[in-house]
Amino acid sequence: MKSKKNHALLGIIGCILLIGGLIYLEIFHKENIKDLFAPILSLLSVGLMYFTKKLDDISDKINGVRPIWRLIKVNNKVEFFSQDKGKSVLSNVRYYSLIVDNNNSILSINNDSEKIPNSYITSNAVVESETVYSSDKSSSTKNFTFQQPKDGQKRVVIIESTTIYDEKTYFFESNILSGGFTSNFKVYSGKWNKDTKNIAIKYIEEINRRKKCVQPIPSATTVETTKH
Repeated sequence: MKSKKNHALLGIIGCILLIGGLIYLEIFHKENIKDLFAPILSLLSVGLMYFTKKLDDISDKINGVRPIWRLIKVNNKVEFFSQDKGKSVLSNVRYYSLIVDNNNSILSINNDSEKIPNSYITSNAVVESETVYSSDKSSSTKNFTFQQPKDGQKRVVIIESTTIYDEKTYFFESNILSGGFTSNFKVYSGKWNKDTKNIAIKYIEEINRRKKCVQPIPSATTVETTKH
């Protein structure tokens, strides 16, 4: 899908450049192209509209499968819906429960202060839309109970996933962060300002840093709880 999007962009750029060249010839060499200007311009305009519509359709498809997560019960049950409300799947889905202090500094991720225990929502890290999953038994080695925030602390839930178009997304849920954006930090859900976005980016960067220290082995202990 990414290659198709790039092809559409190249088509748009090509048509614009050719139209620009045609207009230049019309201005400075009008006598040479007076009979060709109108039909060529018409043809290029059709091409420009074709590639623009194609790009819009591709963008709609990519945007439509980005996930909106519903935390039915924090650290227990979760469910995702695609933005276009159609049936879809996500792969490589990881669940992160962060404990942070009042300065938004990370104290632990999935109960660990240094690394990140693998926390996949399903045994094969793939989930279907409109299906409820258990997220409270997702260690790579054993079942565990997520830590509870103490006084002066708060919890931030982040769900990382990859869409069917190979786009990585992050969805946040906490008292100040709510919504999702892509791996290039493009917001697709929720209300964000500069401060909250910077906090979220800091969390993602720390997660990615710590992930390098663990092996991505999906847990076999997580279970699907309900299917609509």
